[in-house]
Amino acid sequence: MKMMIRIFLLGGLLLSSLPASAAVDLSTPKSAAKSFYEAMGNSDTAAMRDCLLVDADPQQQQLAGVLVDVIVAGKHLADAAKNKFGSANDKLGAGALSHEDASAIDAATQKDDGDESILQLSQNVKPLKFRKTATGWKLVLTDYAGGKPETIAEQIKLMTSLTAAMNDTADEINTGHYPSSADAEAEIQQRFSEVMAHRYHPATTQSK
Repeated sequence: MKMMIRIFLLGGLLLSSLPASAAVDLSTPKSAAKSFYEAMGNSDTAAMRDCLLVDADPQQQQLAGVLVDVIVAGKHLADAAKNKFGSANDKLGAGALSHEDASAIDAATQKDDGDESILQLSQNVKPLKFRKTATGWKLVLTDYAGGKPETIAEQIKLMTSLTAAMNDTADEINTGHYPSSADAEAEIQQRFSEVMAHRYHPATTQSK
């Protein structure tokens, strides 16, 4: 669970300096990876979904939706911290995926096996698994989001709570609730801990 938080949430926070939105290119696994990271950096939800291989199963559709939501929430938090604290927000953006990782896709190790391909960007980042479809190479949702059939419901619940925690913290940063970046960082870490303990609820539902 802790690794998933780093990959999906904090990892996405460092992608804000990627180029402006570009058309999704699924012609190769590496071009698909570039398209996915660009979509993350631009909070382009439609492009992110286009890059994901999602079954028609309702649970997988829901998992894809909350994955996109949690990535956008991470970008929201990173932007709020950057606008409020400037370079002092570095720890809020520290995660498993860096801009350098995203820029190194061309040099990534690629292992092909028929209609499947795995990209290893670095030893510190989970490999990305792609599958060839009628519309091109797509990132396998169930591998990327840890969505085994028996755990999808729990993953959906976890990511929904993480999204709420980051959006609440970002909104509070924007309203000047935290005197410093360290205060905001301490709050989001506390909220992440509460999510892991299944105790966090959106601030809007908490009694004041």
